[in-house]
Order: sequence, then C-alpha cells, then structure tokens
Amino acid sequence: MKLHHFGAYSNDEKEYLSLLKSERPKEGEFVSKAQITKHWLRPYWRAEELDEWLAAQEAAGWRLERVGFFRRFVFREAKPRDVAYYMTFKFPKEFRMFDVRYWITRTMKADVVDAYTMASYWMECCRITSPLTPEQKYELFYQKNNYLRHLSRMGMLMWAIFFVPIIIALVLASVNPSSVRTLGYVLLFGATIVSGLGLLYYFFGWLFLRRRLRQVMQGESER
Repeated sequence: MKLHHFGAYSNDEKEYLSLLKSERPKEGEFVSKAQITKHWLRPYWRAEELDEWLAAQEAAGWRLERVGFFRRFVFREAKPRDVAYYMTFKFPKEFRMFDVRYWITRTMKADVVDAYTMASYWMECCRITSPLTPEQKYELFYQKNNYLRHLSRMGMLMWAIFFVPIIIALVLASVNPSSVRTLGYVLLFGATIVSGLGLLYYFFGWLFLRRRLRQVMQGESER
C-alpha cells in the first residue's frame, strides 16, 4: 500500500470523496437525540489511545456523530456496539493517508466522520464495524505510525524555520545591544521560547512514535 500521494485529486478520488459524503450515519442507528460533548486534549502521538477511547464511548452507548474544531467530539446516544475507530491524519496540502482510508472503507465496512483540528494537521475518523484480523490491526498501526512520524518531521521543520532565524537575530542583537530596544529583546526571547517549545513538542512526538514502533515490531517478531 502506497502512502505517498501528492498533488490534485484524480477523477477516481473525487468520485470516492463524493461517495464518502453520502455514507453518513443513518438517523435510525441512534436511539435518541441526546448528545454529550467531550474534548480530547492529549497530543497527536497518543492516537492509538484516541481510537480506543472512541470505541469505549460507543460500547457505553454514545456513538460519535461529528467532530468540531479544537478536538470537540460530539456523541449521540445509540445502541451499545463493539466497533473499532481509526483516526487518519494529513498535513496541509497532503493526501498521504487516502489509500489507507480507501482500504478501510472498502474492505472493513467503515463509516467516515469528518474531523478537523486547529493545529498543523487535519483528521478524519473511520468507524470500523467488521472484526479485524491480527494482520489488519498491525497494518493499520504501522501505516498510522509511519505517517505520524512524517508529521513529526514536518512539524520540526516548520518550527525550525522560525527558530533558527530568531536565534541568529538574538545573537546579532547581543553583539550590538544599543541597536535593539528593550521591547525588541522581550519579543525575541518570547519568540525563541515559543518556537523552541514547538520544536521540542514534535521532536518528543517523533521519539515516542519511533519507540512505540519498535515495541510493536518486537512483539510481532516474538509471535
């Protein structure tokens, strides 16, 4: 399965996206109009836990209906059911998990719920109703981990673009302090801290995902 799809949508992809929009949850699948709203505040590298959390909500009688900005998950009362959830991600102007989502919806009887987040990436949620084989579970894990490590690298690059010039400006300002006002120093230090934290955030995520991949691959090799 290839995950390196870039550029404009093909005609087949446009047709498939139109199909996804028509495959929304049917009204009769819910038992009432009662809703609850919850937020998921953990970082992106905890995506496995997010999938498990969504599945646990439906097992308790609350099915995911939609996802809004700032990771606001809206659940609607439904019959408890054992299903699996799988969040897909994409960086702006990328389409790299399209093949995974296509595979899931075509072979695993999955619904798709649009999900957006005010961050550097967008998400979509696949609700899988058919049982998963161990091979499918491993493949889904690997594909997501692979993409999230890519997202981590892109995030580090994005913050480095801000961080490096700011450090250079800070060094130049320290060489000639008279040329910079106090407010300028405050802004430079603030920008340095923010961009540095952003860089560390994605670097830590990359380390976590790489370690998690090694753990799973070691477990697979021992089976």
